[in-house]
Amino acid sequence: MWAPGNLKYDGASYSFSYTNGLGSYFPFGHLYPYGDERAYSDDPSNLGDPCIGIMDGYTWRTPTKADFDALAALGQVENKTISGLQGAWYTTSATKGIFFPAAGYKDNQNSASNPLSAANEGLYWSQTQEGQLEDGSGGGIFALHMGTTNSGGLRSAQVERRAMNTLPTGTNDYARSRSTQIRCVRDL
Repeated sequence: MWAPGNLKYDGASYSFSYTNGLGSYFPFGHLYPYGDERAYSDDPSNLGDPCIGIMDGYTWRTPTKADFDALAALGQVENKTISGLQGAWYTTSATKGIFFPAAGYKDNQNSASNPLSAANEGLYWSQTQEGQLEDGSGGGIFALHMGTTNSGGLRSAQVERRAMNTLPTGTNDYARSRSTQIRCVRDL
């Protein structure tokens, strides 16, 4: 089951952005989002799955590649604007769906109020990695990538393997410090 909104951290606790708004921007595998002094620290106490911080009686987690593959299997993705945000709408039934805002991404070189590529694309980390995430290793992380819309009002969205490394942001488009939104899931 997908969370009702993107994951947020307010400096003290985790919650969901229930109005289909934006959540916080998390570096891959880090407990704290962009803007928190611990966000880019590789100290083991700052690493892990931030979705486990939701304390509502359920066990939430960051999605896996398999979760995103199941989402992609729902079929065409409609471009929608909800609460002033553009994004991808996955229809789950005749009257329901899941909305993923195209929130762009952040890195440690842009301002806190200015995500890169917002409204045009979105990148959502999974917890699935392949290989080692070290310089020159060829390791990668799987993510849901939403591209721009086409003339028919559909948004491209696919599960992609993103090559990763630990080079400084700016030297590789997909350094581990790239921060994205996270939509948590839980098993039924």
